[in-house]
Amino acid sequence: MSSKGLCSFSTGDHAVQLDLIGKVHGLTAAESYFNNMSEQEKIDKTYGALLNCYVREGLVDKSLSHMQQMKEMGFASSSLSYNDIMCLYTRTGQLEKVPDVLSEMKKNGVSPDNFSYRICINSYGTRSDLNSMEKLLEEMESEPHISMDWTTYSTVANFYVKAGFNKKTLTFLKKLEENVCKDALGYNHLISLYEVMRLWGVQKVTCKKQINRDYITMLGSLVKLEGLIEKAEVMLQDIIKRGKTPIPNSWAILASAYLDKQNMEKALHCMKQALAVQAENPGWTPKPSLISSILDWLGVKGEIEEVEAFVSSLKMKVPMNEEIYHALIKANIRGGKEVDGILESMKADNIDEDSEGKLND
Repeated sequence: MSSKGLCSFSTGDHAVQLDLIGKVHGLTAAESYFNNMSEQEKIDKTYGALLNCYVREGLVDKSLSHMQQMKEMGFASSSLSYNDIMCLYTRTGQLEKVPDVLSEMKKNGVSPDNFSYRICINSYGTRSDLNSMEKLLEEMESEPHISMDWTTYSTVANFYVKAGFNKKTLTFLKKLEENVCKDALGYNHLISLYEVMRLWGVQKVTCKKQINRDYITMLGSLVKLEGLIEKAEVMLQDIIKRGKTPIPNSWAILASAYLDKQNMEKALHCMKQALAVQAENPGWTPKPSLISSILDWLGVKGEIEEVEAFVSSLKMKVPMNEEIYHALIKANIRGGKEVDGILESMKADNIDEDSEGKLND
């Protein structure tokens, strides 16, 4: 718009435009835009926008050279530019250089912000330097201009979880709880494996009966955490061992999680378990997308008896439909059996036997 004379750009507008050009049209276009700007328009913000373009591309030499030029011109006076360089080292696997940037930043009289500290904390944690990580956190907490939030404590707690330091984990999870306020995303992060197990252990001691809703909440949290689907299934098995019957919703959560991992055998197993205990929650209905995926897989991979058994359980909750019949037809054709009886049943249920995909999906 500025080039067409529709409106004039401020220097801040040029910085935004430069960053957008880099994202959409690439680095060469961004450099060309910068070079065509007048000297008056080349201020700290526009220099910073070009630095961000270099960092985004992972260009170490260009980024450092440009940053040096910004320092010489007095344009590296905010935390943003230093944060960019720390992000650059993080993205290029040079984590050991991140703390040096933070030190230089403070030496040059630039106050680190929350993001500055988090980048450096992450660099220590990733390299398993937990002592330095905690010392930096203490420094961050002591800074009067820093307002602590749950994100930092979540990062620290996660590193202690991975290291297996349960007591340390719980210490920082408590701090996370104190700072999470009403942030839904924060509460999701709070429910890590060790926190779930800690709270669950307390509840099993203090409560004679566990509430199904609590199980559902914890199972849902566990399956969202990388590699913890099996832990969620162990929790369900624990319920069964203690003579209780899980509600179908809980098995369905696991089925969906296994489906996301493309583990169809496990997804089928969990859905069969859900259907077997459907009486525990008469109002429960399986998700159509989950059932559709399992039926598609059964039609291609399942044995006839396996498909028929699943359909027999499923129709207690889901009326016979085109997808169910298709799975039966495909399985029977693969098994060399006639499908005339199935086609007759389709007619009786007013389902078009010639519907798309019946035999050739």
